[in-house]
Amino acid sequence: EVACFGPGGRQLLSVDASGIGESEDAELIADVSGVYRLQLTPSEPQPPTGRYAITLQDVETATVRHSERIAAARAYAQGTRCYREGSREAILQAVGHFSTALAHWRAAGDQAAVARALYTIGLAFIDVGDQPKALAYTVQALAAAPAANDSKAQGRALNALAEVHNRFGDTRKAIAHY
Repeated sequence: EVACFGPGGRQLLSVDASGIGESEDAELIADVSGVYRLQLTPSEPQPPTGRYAITLQDVETATVRHSERIAAARAYAQGTRCYREGSREAILQAVGHFSTALAHWRAAGDQAAVARALYTIGLAFIDVGDQPKALAYTVQALAAAPAANDSKAQGRALNALAEVHNRFGDTRKAIAHY
C-alpha cells in the first residue's frame, strides 16, 4: 500500500490496487504547497527483504486529464477494496467502481488503464458466474490493449480471455489464448 499525507498530516490517498511484486502507481494533485509524506506498507505479512524504489515521474501543472486519471485511480482502488471482500455483492459493487474508473480513464485517454479496467471487470464477472458479461468485457480488453502499445496489458487481456473460456468449460479456446 502507498499512502500519501499532506503538509498538515492528513492522509490524502491510499492505494493498494496492484498485485504483489508489481509497481504501485499513486497520483495526486496537491492543493497546497508544502512537505508531503509517503508511507509504504507491504501487502504481505512477511514481505521479502530487499530494496524498494519511489520514482517521481511527472511534476506538472494539473489539467483536466490529470483530474480524470486521479478520479479513475480512486474509483479503481475502491473497487479493489470491494473485490477483496470476496462476496458476490461486494464483487458486483467492485464492478460499479471499476466501471466508473473505466469512464474516467477513457476521458483521460489512458488506453493501458482502459484495457486493465476492462479485463478486471471481465475477471470479476467470472467470479460471479456471468459468462456473457465476462466474455464481453475481456474481448473489449483484448481489442483495447493494442492501442495502449503495452505488451503487459495485451498479455493480461489474453490471459483474462483464456480464463473466461477455462472457467466456463471451453478448454480448447482457453489454451489458444494462454
